[in-house]
Amino acid sequence: MTAKLRPFRLILAAASLAVVVVVAAAAAAAAAAAVEPQPAPAAPRHPFTARAGFNAQATADAAARPRSNSRLIYVPDLAVPHRHTVARAATPSAGRRRRHEHCVVLFHDIGTYANVDWLGDGSDVVLALFMDTLLPGTGFASRYWRSDDYGHTFTNMASALPADAVVYDWHFDNFFTSRFHLTDAKKNVTYVTIDGGASYTARNTPFYPSAFLFHPSDPNTLMAINSRVSNVNLAFGDLWISTNNGGSWTMILKQVEQFAFGDVTYGDAEGTIYAQTRDGQLSVSNDLGATFQTLMTGLSYFQLDGEYMFAITDAQDLYVSLNRSTLTKATFPVAGTAEGVFVLDSFEQQVFVAHASYFGDTNRRDLYISGRQGLSYVASLEDIVYLPSKNSRGVIDFTPVNSMRGVYIANHLVTFGTDTLVRSVITYDKGGNWHAITPPAEDVDGDPFSCIAANCSLHLHSDLTAALPFIRATPIYSSASAIGLIVASGVVGADLDYYSDEVPQDVFVSRDAGANWKHVLRGSHMFATADHGGLIVAIERDINTNILSFSYNEGRTWQQFQFFEDKIRIAGLLTEPGETSVVFSVYGYDEYVYEWIAIQVDFSTVLGEPCTESDYEFWGAARSVERHAVHPGSFARLRTSQAGYRKIAGDSCVGGDESLAPVATPCPKSPILGLTLSATVTSAIPVSTTVIFRAAVQEGSLENAQYIWNFGDDTATVGTSFPNVTHIFAAGGLFSVSVTVKNGISESSASMTIEVQDNLAVAGFDFPPTVYVDQKTTFAVRMQPNLYFGASTYLWSFGPENVVINGSSSIVHTFKKKGTYTVALSIHNKVDNHAESFTVEVVQGDDSGSSFPIAAVAVPAVLVVIALGAVVYHYRRKYSELNVRYSSLAAEIAPEDANPDSPSPISAVGMRPAAHFSNQKAHLRLHEDDDTDDVVV
Repeated sequence: MTAKLRPFRLILAAASLAVVVVVAAAAAAAAAAAVEPQPAPAAPRHPFTARAGFNAQATADAAARPRSNSRLIYVPDLAVPHRHTVARAATPSAGRRRRHEHCVVLFHDIGTYANVDWLGDGSDVVLALFMDTLLPGTGFASRYWRSDDYGHTFTNMASALPADAVVYDWHFDNFFTSRFHLTDAKKNVTYVTIDGGASYTARNTPFYPSAFLFHPSDPNTLMAINSRVSNVNLAFGDLWISTNNGGSWTMILKQVEQFAFGDVTYGDAEGTIYAQTRDGQLSVSNDLGATFQTLMTGLSYFQLDGEYMFAITDAQDLYVSLNRSTLTKATFPVAGTAEGVFVLDSFEQQVFVAHASYFGDTNRRDLYISGRQGLSYVASLEDIVYLPSKNSRGVIDFTPVNSMRGVYIANHLVTFGTDTLVRSVITYDKGGNWHAITPPAEDVDGDPFSCIAANCSLHLHSDLTAALPFIRATPIYSSASAIGLIVASGVVGADLDYYSDEVPQDVFVSRDAGANWKHVLRGSHMFATADHGGLIVAIERDINTNILSFSYNEGRTWQQFQFFEDKIRIAGLLTEPGETSVVFSVYGYDEYVYEWIAIQVDFSTVLGEPCTESDYEFWGAARSVERHAVHPGSFARLRTSQAGYRKIAGDSCVGGDESLAPVATPCPKSPILGLTLSATVTSAIPVSTTVIFRAAVQEGSLENAQYIWNFGDDTATVGTSFPNVTHIFAAGGLFSVSVTVKNGISESSASMTIEVQDNLAVAGFDFPPTVYVDQKTTFAVRMQPNLYFGASTYLWSFGPENVVINGSSSIVHTFKKKGTYTVALSIHNKVDNHAESFTVEVVQGDDSGSSFPIAAVAVPAVLVVIALGAVVYHYRRKYSELNVRYSSLAAEIAPEDANPDSPSPISAVGMRPAAHFSNQKAHLRLHEDDDTDDVVV
């Protein structure tokens, strides 16, 4: 996750100071005057991405330090700069206990600025650093104090450090809370502690470390960058690494802007480092910086957030990697501009992105939500408020509700006539539907709010509001330890007027994740919760006061408590990490004597006996979440609903049991509706092309859903748990691809046809061996068998006649002149082009010029003549033989008086009976169907 300045560091400043430029990105995000103790996640979210030019350690902490629930950034009246430097101080007088439940520490320190920080969960250590200026240099001085009893007493740590040490800042280990490094304002030295700051070891560094980042699992490995040159913070610096807790350092990369450790949970190696250099190159090392490989170039920003990696190019294109897969360009319904892409949140395998959809308007962005892969986005909310910044990427007015994940609050711009209004909206289904926030029916005095019903809603101040120097409002506050509870500053009316001094900034409380609200306090307050939301503490801001208000029934009634004799200007309100105890620390200064004061307030004696199980209720927001349907086309899905134990309103007992943590439970499943199947291709594809298929559901529960894919070829059916799958078709053809989605209570199927074409391959050509002038000749191409080419186009060309014909696989052509021709064929389908050619000899007919095919007629005629001659010859031979036989027979039967000179009774030519003999008849029958001749006499 891209690291920001730690949102819970308390930076205090006297009101008499001159204006100081705000350069800390999270200072802008955390408060114009105070307190936003944002809860740390239940488990560390790492790796972090640190940016050069400011405290990279601070940037990492906002993302995921389990120790940083208590951190505050206080932006005093005109001041919040970037850092500081150190000197000595007087010993504080342990203040007298005003009552049993609180104590006061007077530091007698007149430093202009102070940093106050709680060391971490499970630790009683609180650190305080007082400075006369925020700019390190020869005149810089500071005083460093430490408490090991929750701020009850403080000890000056000058004796634990070298005599010439000038502490400028502290850098906490992300996961090992007893370890941190102090930097010196005047020397390249760090002071390293492994026992929570009780003792230190001085270690020289070959550079001035201006930002630190600690390894998530190895307490001895850390990175640092030297982005400060001549007391000026640059946007880049040389990146160094130490594997012995700062004992020695090695420079691994130059001109680095952002850097991060990898995370083995998502496929990184133990030694993985990501770094983006000034020239926009993103590189990765798997050996702690010994070698780097380039992942991408042309980047302006990159960010790691759990399983996702995001890279934004100079052209503001978003590239996304899931579980460290290849960075792939994301798509949006509307083409973006080069004015900014912001990754806002990733929760339950979906990503919120703010995206500029058009040029020119620098104060608005559109909100989109992604599918599982983070690559395809649909619109969620238009014209969300955006505040640009010269020193950071700006702030988007978008707030996750930490007490009920999946609920978000945003401020967006709405046009009414010539007016542009800022209005607050809330979503209960992770961006699927946004609604105006229902205002309370009456104010704190029981009177109805005076506003027009049609435009009357509740509008709340957010982190963006807190970044504006002219607004004194505490941003929306919610904590994972106080399930369903939200405390916020706002106004009931038509809009949230940023610029009007007359608009009140009252305090409102919701105990059901924003579904219903109650007006509890008038005026601008700092506030915090404790004991699972069973205790709310508020203190007025921007005035001198000594009164602290508290409620143990979720704001329904309030009591007041005087914590000091004199009124002081409050600079910050600090709670124990996790907000499960009832101990608060109030920090401020006396404007008349200019000294810092710390007051520890313990409500355990006020609230009474320890809580029992009966003092807690198990609460969840199913009612307020399930009633909202997801609009068609949205990826928004609330996969789980949070529920947990919280104090029963009105029970004044002391609790804080860590075992009563919120739990996530699956939402009731709904049937799958509107399933569609799409692919990364829209036309025919070549064989062996990788295709990505995506299944999209308009409505229905997809938690633990199963996707069954059938690709219509010879491959086996594939089952996945995610809506995307890749496939390679090994052969050409028309394939019906289908997906069936099952979620346990329903199933739905969708299909589509994919055409896969083989590359064109010619087997040969068919045409006559001799081609004649003016003769119609058929030419045909034979394609390779057993391949699929789909619909193809055939362009034939017939040589010097320059005739091009758009035909089919066969064509008839007539040549007008004799000669040698080159016949060419060009074939095209949707995946390939292929060309072939061959020569044809065209000849003339007979010499007369007739084109009658003499040869074609002469050959058959000769064959017929030969056949007829053979038949005549055969019969002549037969009848000659018969004539001889008949003559012999006739002689045998002739009468003795016959004249031997008489003619033969059978004609030698006609071979028919020619005479009748006296007193006898003779008949001759010839059988032509066999080889014998029958004679009947």
